[in-house]
Amino acid sequence: MLVKEQIVTVENAKKFAIESCSSFNISEEESKIFAEVLVEADMRGIMTHGLIRLPDYIKRIKKCGMEPKLNIEIIKDWPWGGSLNAGNGIGHVAAYKGMQWVIGKAKKHGMGMATMNMSNHFGIASFYSIMAAEQNMIGIAASNSPPIMAPWGGMKANIGNNPIAISVPGKDFPISLDIACSVSARGKLYKAQREGTQIPKNWALNAKGEETTSPAEALEGVLLPLAGHKGYGIALMIDILTGILSGGTVSPNIKGKYDYSAPRDIGHFFLAIDIERFLPVETFLENLDEYVKVLQNTETGENVDKVRVSGESGSIRRKHHIENGIPYHLSTIKILDEMAIDIGIPLIKSLGRK
Repeated sequence: MLVKEQIVTVENAKKFAIESCSSFNISEEESKIFAEVLVEADMRGIMTHGLIRLPDYIKRIKKCGMEPKLNIEIIKDWPWGGSLNAGNGIGHVAAYKGMQWVIGKAKKHGMGMATMNMSNHFGIASFYSIMAAEQNMIGIAASNSPPIMAPWGGMKANIGNNPIAISVPGKDFPISLDIACSVSARGKLYKAQREGTQIPKNWALNAKGEETTSPAEALEGVLLPLAGHKGYGIALMIDILTGILSGGTVSPNIKGKYDYSAPRDIGHFFLAIDIERFLPVETFLENLDEYVKVLQNTETGENVDKVRVSGESGSIRRKHHIENGIPYHLSTIKILDEMAIDIGIPLIKSLGRK
């Protein structure tokens, strides 16, 4: 049987990410945050936003398209919110610090809210919303992105698929919705292309405006919005919160993934709401747990083993990967090996490889 994956422990995955930062004057604290967010994506099974993205981020730093050291500037500050400038720093670290900032405000005033401009791609949005959920708060994190999706009715990429995550604490795991506004994330096209698989017909259009199952053709075309005009409308509103309200840049003007000529100026939005200001946290958790059980006990359709709630599958995968390691496709291992050789660090240590 042909082996297509290698297993990497969570510890070794984080160690590799931290070592990758060592040549670029990224502080120990910020390297650890960066690694934590990247590997969390893989632990939750969102392999399109984890270590596979690391070579792109490192290349952007090498080409001076992103600052290795975070320098957040507070533009406006009031008791329950403000606006921040990330100084073209690493998006994951900037977003972590931004959500920390609004959580601190929520602890004092019941709610914290912030916009952030001059940032970069921040990985999985749910990492930051779950930060709030772990403090018994409701958390929201959103970002805009380059124009990779067609507006409803159009065939030109003129808006981002602008992700948003909403998370709340739960009795057994955080209830967490993390979605992009396209039918599929663009990272899944790259994943399908790397692994030699086709994509579903309703994900994207090719350059001629035709539905396609070829990831290569889809990457030359546009992603389609989730639920038609609804996904487009949500993407537009997220762009207003993250791009216009932040004083930053809207999707059509954000630099593409491989354009290092200037800062991307990606915008974010963060919100934390202290549940205790509304009702006791235990009451919230008990009522939510009752509701979750009602949903989970719904009679299932054909070929469905169980009804789950948002965030449940990711939490199950996370626990499994902590115990058993994370399976990385050989195409991902190859890309990580090439980066490691290029920047002069040890190859990622997987089970069976010293």
